[in-house]
Amino acid sequence: MRHSSNDERSRFLNRLKIGKGYLILDAGTGSGDFAILIGEKFKEKQPWIVAIDFDLKEHIKDARNSVKEKKLADVISIVGADLRCIPIKGDCIDNVVSYYFLSFVPSKDLCRVAHEMHRVLKTSSPMLMLDFHPKSRSETQTIFLEMVELSNALKDAFGAPYLKVNFHDPRYLKEIFGKAGFRNVCYQIFKNRIETSKDLVNFYEEMIAKLSSNNRSRLCRKLNRVKRNLTKFGKAEYTDAYLIRGVK
Repeated sequence: MRHSSNDERSRFLNRLKIGKGYLILDAGTGSGDFAILIGEKFKEKQPWIVAIDFDLKEHIKDARNSVKEKKLADVISIVGADLRCIPIKGDCIDNVVSYYFLSFVPSKDLCRVAHEMHRVLKTSSPMLMLDFHPKSRSETQTIFLEMVELSNALKDAFGAPYLKVNFHDPRYLKEIFGKAGFRNVCYQIFKNRIETSKDLVNFYEEMIAKLSSNNRSRLCRKLNRVKRNLTKFGKAEYTDAYLIRGVK
């Protein structure tokens, strides 16, 4: 679902402080793409990345396949689990990162997720997260929501659970993570550039091709709308993301 630019990913990665042999939690890894970027950038540091997302069979399988294709199976472990109850013992993680995951956490679950992140971190270790700002320019959210709608239509056709989007105010998140025990919690606005993800579009096209003709026609229309908007708005920068950080 992520459709941010290489520049944004680079800026986010450059803020990570990874030491030799660090144990890193990628919370809400999705397709595993960001865990792979971390693994590639910091491979010489020999980190171990535990990349967790909802336990959806195909979802997890695809992420594991991506890790194998990049020859990073010795660096990244893809785990299907609930981040409200992280299957990791306390005080053992050196760095928690999250890349466009919080938007998929309902407000009622934010406290539990924040407490779990705090529990697994070592003392004085950092968390760093990037996500959509609720006051994004409308074009940005329109494209994102169109992609979620398309993804949910595909999930419905294949009998998988829906994704629900929640645009959280970073001021509220600062309060939530502060109450969970994090120190020095702060946030900043990120300039972001939307780009068409060819891999994602190709994935949607492959999945749509497997459907019956009726479903195929309907979903092709949704995909074409997404592609038109990505082309239309994909060359401008928007203040549509925030970076939030803190220390245990």
